[in-house]
Amino acid sequence: MLIFQRMQILCTALLLGVSSVLVGCGSARQAPADDENLVVVYNCGAEDWTDPIAKEFQEETGIRVQLVDGTSDTLMTRIRTEQENPRGDVLWGGVEDVYLSLTSYLASYDSPEEGALRSDCVGGDKAFYLMTEDPYVLAYNTDLVDAEDAPTGWSDLFKSRFRGRIALADPTKSLVSYDVLMTMMDVLGGDNALISRMEDQLDGHM
Repeated sequence: MLIFQRMQILCTALLLGVSSVLVGCGSARQAPADDENLVVVYNCGAEDWTDPIAKEFQEETGIRVQLVDGTSDTLMTRIRTEQENPRGDVLWGGVEDVYLSLTSYLASYDSPEEGALRSDCVGGDKAFYLMTEDPYVLAYNTDLVDAEDAPTGWSDLFKSRFRGRIALADPTKSLVSYDVLMTMMDVLGGDNALISRMEDQLDGHM
């Protein structure tokens, strides 16, 4: 398949190891149909760092890159709803949970860079490859919180002195926030009750 061949070329040249998407992506920067010299990339990343990579790839290979920008949530929805009319070649960026939920839509890809990766960076029967490790950090306002009182771990967020003084983006709208909650639950060994406790601690600051 031509689309799959273009997809392999992009993954190899960029050395990204991103997942390969078999389903479509309608685009604000709409891609021409059946263009043999075009690869359509669902892009969850920030344009200030994805655009230069795409530009360099185009200059080195002569293959044009059509970036379809969007949040992980909107691109996930588009992938599912356009499965009968494939438009996209590659999904780039987003948290691991996105790819796990889309495994049935992804094609396995044998990356030539796999040997340089840790085994835990290869997911979904080679349906996707992790390209970055982004840490989650606890940030605090030094004008409001003294260093000795600052939280140093997830459990500190549940202390009474922080109730109503912490904030988190709505995890139903932000997959990063959702991933933060899942990470917290994994570290603290909690269940859904932990989420209820966090909601109470936020006291509306979401």
